[in-house]
Amino acid sequence: MICDSIRDYVNTVLYKTGDYNDSFYCGITNDIDIRMQQHRNNDFNIVRNQVGAWLCRDVESATEVERRMGEFGYDIGRGNKAGNGANDDSRYVYILKKGKCTTGNVSSCATSFI
Repeated sequence: MICDSIRDYVNTVLYKTGDYNDSFYCGITNDIDIRMQQHRNNDFNIVRNQVGAWLCRDVESATEVERRMGEFGYDIGRGNKAGNGANDDSRYVYILKKGKCTTGNVSSCATSFI
């Protein structure tokens, strides 16, 4: 299952002692590079610029993975509603560790920073 693979990635690559699940952001997109730049410009920095991504068969599958990651306590954005703002061709599920805010909207940023 993709959720298990994502959680393994968080635990082996991104996690540092003291991190909480909501320090990590999980989303879906149709273009990883553009979406990461949007996060950097509008939301938060990406710690160590490390992003894990998995390709799903369709947007419904990607949305379901994102929803499940939200149930595990990962930040999935906008009130933790899966599929928020996704395009019909958003098949990539991605996860990253949130860094410092790049906007005044602190609620979209990590509770602890590196």
